[in-house]
Amino acid sequence: MGFNELGLHRNGTLYDEDGYDKDGYDQQGFGRDGYNKQGYDQWGYDRRGYDRKGYDGAGYNEKGYGRDGYNKDGYNAYGYDRDGYKDGYDKWDYDREGYNRRGFNAEGKHRNGSYYDEDGYDKAGYDVEGYNKHGIDREGYNRRGFNAEGKHQNGSYYDADGYNIDGYDRYGFNRQNKMKDSRGEEEFDSKGVHKKRRLQKSKDALVKKIYELVDGKISIKQFVKHTSYYTMPQLLKFAANEGIDRDTCIMLDTYRDEFERYKVPFAKEEYLKTTTLIIGGQEIRPTKDDVDKCIEYLKSIKELVCNVTVRRTIIEYKNGRLDVSKRTRSKKEELISSIYEGQEALKGLQGRIQTEEDKEQRK
Repeated sequence: MGFNELGLHRNGTLYDEDGYDKDGYDQQGFGRDGYNKQGYDQWGYDRRGYDRKGYDGAGYNEKGYGRDGYNKDGYNAYGYDRDGYKDGYDKWDYDREGYNRRGFNAEGKHRNGSYYDEDGYDKAGYDVEGYNKHGIDREGYNRRGFNAEGKHQNGSYYDADGYNIDGYDRYGFNRQNKMKDSRGEEEFDSKGVHKKRRLQKSKDALVKKIYELVDGKISIKQFVKHTSYYTMPQLLKFAANEGIDRDTCIMLDTYRDEFERYKVPFAKEEYLKTTTLIIGGQEIRPTKDDVDKCIEYLKSIKELVCNVTVRRTIIEYKNGRLDVSKRTRSKKEELISSIYEGQEALKGLQGRIQTEEDKEQRK
């Protein structure tokens, strides 16, 4: 040390006996470790061995590329060698003999001496008739004369025989004199059953279920078993489209909460991880075996399997009020189940009573 606050050493100079100033640099600006304040030594290299432009003593940067852009193996960052080839092809995709990967040169001639490859396609990918492997010509039309939008070369959406791109005429008949239904399927299936008639039968069955629910002839659980693939908004829209009266639609909507609750699937893994029951004043964790037995029981009695029913069944089983080894329910068990359903339907019942009162007032 030996420097005062002005940087003057005891020897009367700005440098100590070793030739370094107060900050540890010599007269050339290099520190005791041989590097200047910018981190370079007297030959211009930093502590990692790279010069100010990022190259080492051999002329390569930290990524391994030299000043000319090529690495020690002679390839640039894009994988091309000094002759401009990568994997044997240049940036225009031609090899050293002048042929591309499909065997065509710049003039369109193939290695086989013709202008078509072994599959019969030219350099642009079209056969002798002017179609590519997908059957589309240079103008975008297929062999039947239709483009991707379904428009024919004649300017209309039907060919000279009167059929569209899908093979149907203006009246919906194909060349075999068969029609499509509203879903775009053949009107008759392989067994000769009329699909529209089958579809209408399904619609009629759903309309019947809606009326049975609203009239109290079936429970919400029974209704969900037949309609679980619908949402309530879809059911209401269906009801309106099928001409079901407004009051029935309003009554159907009052079941919305119950309908959605019974549609929730049972999450087995989550239930086992998070559920603790209080049975006889003690905490009990249901086991996987308990859950499986209760689900099989519900299936055996053809009961709806959902979050509500499985949880309820497990509680009854663990309380000793239900024998899940049976494949039929006793009168007592049916009564208990009805009581549960009645309790859960109570809130919805209030809304339906109000709806009926409103109907009376409108009369």
